[in-house]
Amino acid sequence: MWTVLKSPTESILSRNENNRSTKMQVQIHETKLIQPSTTPPLAQDRVLPLSHLDTDPNLDVTFRYLRAYVNADQTKHARDPYHVVSRALSRALCYYYPLCGTLRRGNNDRCGLELRCAAGQGMPLIHATANCTLHAVNRLDDAGSGFLERLIPDPDPEESLVNPCMLQVTVFECGGLA
Repeated sequence: MWTVLKSPTESILSRNENNRSTKMQVQIHETKLIQPSTTPPLAQDRVLPLSHLDTDPNLDVTFRYLRAYVNADQTKHARDPYHVVSRALSRALCYYYPLCGTLRRGNNDRCGLELRCAAGQGMPLIHATANCTLHAVNRLDDAGSGFLERLIPDPDPEESLVNPCMLQVTVFECGGLA
């Protein structure tokens, strides 16, 4: 169902501290549909209207957002961040179930887009790993744009209607994540 990423791995050349070229790779392991841990309060399918800003054709843009978190305790390996995020997201979606909804065109041109919420929907969560540390890419400040692009989902326009909200958790060798 998902065509999130074109290839499971992509190599980017970078210079390390010794000025030697190294290949930085991001490998996609799985894309899992995360559903709310308890049934959201939906007795029936619900169609929610969007705000004027959400439906303005002049503001038809996709927002892609990247955050990096370092592993504060280098002496021990914390629990796998992907599983922690997966469980927390599942719990949060009980209250924020519209994040699992799908976008569709309204019945008339004035209506623009609508958000359809139904039982059984979920949010795609991508599990990936990088073969470098956050330090090696200066906490993403010096990473090449090709490498950064691999850290953020980039759905095609059709898929962004089906899954308007997607997350990717990339775990680095140091235990940090983006």
